[in-house]
Amino acid sequence: MSKVYLIIAGHGHQRDGSFDPGATGFITKGEYRYMVENLFPLMKKYVPKDAKVIFYDEKKVSNHGNLVQLVNEHKADEVIEFHFDAFTNQARGGHVIIHSDYSPDDMDLRIRDAIGSMVGLRFTHRGHQGISGRSNLFNVNVARNNGITYRLLELGFGTNRTDADIMLQRTDEYAKKLVEAIINAKVEDSKPAKEPAKPLGHSYTVQAGDTLSAIAKKYNTTAAELAKFNELSDPNLIRVGEDIEIPIAVSGPAPQPVVRPSSTPKPAPRPQVTQLAIDGSFGPATTRRLQQVLGTQVTGAIGGQQRTAITENIAAVRFGSGGSMVVREMQRRLNLPSNQRGGLFGPLTLRALQRRMGTPVTGAISRTNSAVVKELQRRLNQNRF
Repeated sequence: MSKVYLIIAGHGHQRDGSFDPGATGFITKGEYRYMVENLFPLMKKYVPKDAKVIFYDEKKVSNHGNLVQLVNEHKADEVIEFHFDAFTNQARGGHVIIHSDYSPDDMDLRIRDAIGSMVGLRFTHRGHQGISGRSNLFNVNVARNNGITYRLLELGFGTNRTDADIMLQRTDEYAKKLVEAIINAKVEDSKPAKEPAKPLGHSYTVQAGDTLSAIAKKYNTTAAELAKFNELSDPNLIRVGEDIEIPIAVSGPAPQPVVRPSSTPKPAPRPQVTQLAIDGSFGPATTRRLQQVLGTQVTGAIGGQQRTAITENIAAVRFGSGGSMVVREMQRRLNLPSNQRGGLFGPLTLRALQRRMGTPVTGAISRTNSAVVKELQRRLNQNRF
């Protein structure tokens, strides 16, 4: 007989009629609504039809004290309660909470591994990283005292930009890994309809004295269209040396002559993907292609970076905090340890990239004519990393 899994959303509706949203941070809707509106719907689509998985979000279980009732009602064999954490903006990583009297079982460790692969891990219990032993949580104690197999998950820190971005932007991937860990089986990939990709034309490198309006006029378009296509927050701020992508529909500075068809029609040529210039400059055009190949949001910018000797030489970098999704995905593919996947383009990431590209491992990068960027551009032109 297959097991019955009871999955509970932490926080929610309380006995006095009030509502507890849980932790917030960068996930402003709070823990409860994130689980109910974002994570659980994606988990549900991965649950096999023959699996017995119940999702519960009607009441805040620790407030209503109905954990034992729910387990008996659904004849649940395993209980998993979902939360995310909150602390300072530097704290990050996830963990699985069990009662301090116990050691983790196989499911605890599988879920721990799923969490670790997404956001990294915190805490250690009885020699197991990513496991936290507690005896001061209501449901943890109720479960222990009633023989219920229970664990509480902290999926990351909503108060940390990196963790929050992963939970919000890679929810489908997180949902799949959690379902596989819970039921201990691989599940089929969902296949949502793909959004049409932006058409690519070619890039124009900003010269001294250029304005966006002048560039737009040269290519028979408008400054507003170029600003929208390049996702420029301020169209008046363009920098010399920056690459501006020109949409393919307006990529020619002059109309093309009409070509009359021959008596034997030829098949339409296959659309060509614009090739990157192999110039060794890590600018917006290279970044856009990298984002497309790695499957992250396409912005042409590497945001959230600290000012260092490395990032000063990457033209696509935008300084700030929180790291970048494309850098995190690159770090994942470069097999960096989970605690080194914070989205900051530092020496470890650069050296790993240089090893991957087969170029000298120096930990340094030049703004132009960089060997590692040239090899990256060659690979991106072949749609590979």
